[in-house]
Amino acid sequence: MGYIFDFENARNYDRWFESSVGREVLNLEKRLLRSFLNPLPGERLLEVGCGTGIFLEWFTELGYYVTGIEPSPYMLDVARKKLGNRANLYKGVAEDLPFDDNEFDVVALVTTLEFVDDPRVALREASRVARKKIVLGVLNKYSLTNTTRWLHAKLKGHNLYAHAKFFSVFELNRLLSEVIPGSNISWRTTVFFPEMLLPYLKWIETIRYFQHNPFGAFIGMIVEIRPTFATIQQPLVESIHSTSGGITPKPTFYNDLPQIGREIADEGSQAL
Repeated sequence: MGYIFDFENARNYDRWFESSVGREVLNLEKRLLRSFLNPLPGERLLEVGCGTGIFLEWFTELGYYVTGIEPSPYMLDVARKKLGNRANLYKGVAEDLPFDDNEFDVVALVTTLEFVDDPRVALREASRVARKKIVLGVLNKYSLTNTTRWLHAKLKGHNLYAHAKFFSVFELNRLLSEVIPGSNISWRTTVFFPEMLLPYLKWIETIRYFQHNPFGAFIGMIVEIRPTFATIQQPLVESIHSTSGGITPKPTFYNDLPQIGREIADEGSQAL
């Protein structure tokens, strides 16, 4: 199950992102993830480990129909207050998603892999329910910022980063290649400079060429899935007047089907 955030973690999580440094970091992380996304009308997105809904709320602003799943009841309470009826929220873990195969167009895991019990199983589940893309936002083990966080957490003992497993770009690439073979993987990083310098150097952080260094504190990664098959989600049917005067239902995409597809659609229409 991994580490589940308690009440104190949930309260401090949003507080940090509301600080001046937290806002700078959040903007850079969103900007990086946005460069991987190309939202289309009607697309559905699942965020695994949605926390207090900070990124889930942003995904709604991008136009996605969103669903979130989170193991911490304290985090979910905050997310429900924040999103209301704009999102479907569930309590659950990344390693056992209660959704059908190919149910979502995009699956996002933002600072989630660090706290799950089995990252490999979590990624396998994400690939099962995703039709098009998996988007990852992961804390980088090879960054000065996260090394400092880890050392501070180990010394203090109670810091949530003491429970985190950080990853490198290379580890993620290898893990994804094993779990989802044949998929296209792209990555970049951000928050390379110490947080105190971000207000002055954030313009450098947004340069794509600079983001191709493997040492930024936040890794953004996109996995373009190549499934062996993909289900058609809720095909629309319209009524078409036949030459005999009756009404024959055909798929709205009938004219776009290859010949064999039209024959199948015709047989189904006759059966109706």
